[in-house]
Amino acid sequence: MKRTLWLAWVLLLLSLSTARSGIPDNNINYAVLLEFENGCQASGFVLMAEDRLFLITARHVLRDASGHLRGNILFLTTREPNGPKTTFSRIRVNLADLEASGQVLFSASHDAAATAIGRVQGIGERRQVNYVPQVKLVSGRGITALDLRNTVSSEALRVTAEVYVSGYPNSLGVDGRRPWNAQIPLVRRGCIAGLNAESRLIILDCRVDRGNSGGPVILQTASATGDILYRVIGLVSEWVPQADQWVNPGLNQVNLEVSNSGYSTVVPMEVVYELVAASVAVPMVNR
Repeated sequence: MKRTLWLAWVLLLLSLSTARSGIPDNNINYAVLLEFENGCQASGFVLMAEDRLFLITARHVLRDASGHLRGNILFLTTREPNGPKTTFSRIRVNLADLEASGQVLFSASHDAAATAIGRVQGIGERRQVNYVPQVKLVSGRGITALDLRNTVSSEALRVTAEVYVSGYPNSLGVDGRRPWNAQIPLVRRGCIAGLNAESRLIILDCRVDRGNSGGPVILQTASATGDILYRVIGLVSEWVPQADQWVNPGLNQVNLEVSNSGYSTVVPMEVVYELVAASVAVPMVNR
């Protein structure tokens, strides 16, 4: 029997009058909470490319420094589209089996990974999703997916453009005390601080923390008709460290303090495009 799930896909187009009240919830909800059975947490998003669905996140989220998977089973939690703000969907992913079948692709040059998780059937706002056998809906009924057409490559970006980072930072708070629902993404606003064409990285003047890795970065721009557009430009890789060195010549001591500079690096969407294109050549069997 086919397992199906209602899919909502949202065009990133909003009128100026509505935009003044803030970025729409469905755009914020592109961020997906990723949790391994061992407790490791991070962020990601689901991308719809034609009729395929992909889980996109940072490479280091799925693999450790030695190249091994951080866990065999991965859970995805997301707010259901157009529903109550406390209604969530939860999906179980057998990551080990997906990797064994060649469905998990890692960029050789960048901190990015793409995993094919299903196909979309039907037209209109209500579409049916047929998941691959390694993916199972645990609870809920909906997921917000980013349409590939609502992304933009770094070639179209300009320094100082306003951006939003949506994700699930887990290093904030003391003794587990958090004044927010950890299942709902937190948003930070910043700007593009630099574009490194040689390394194909985007630099943001926007702080990110542990747990933000893999989450979407959303660009705010305006169309020729004055509408506000929200498009995803890439995924969070890491924060840029700031090093302060203190030297005591008398005691011959050197103290190095490393902290979060408030800048962060982003893997641009063209790296994701390459992973998606490579995945098309990999057969995907749906139930």
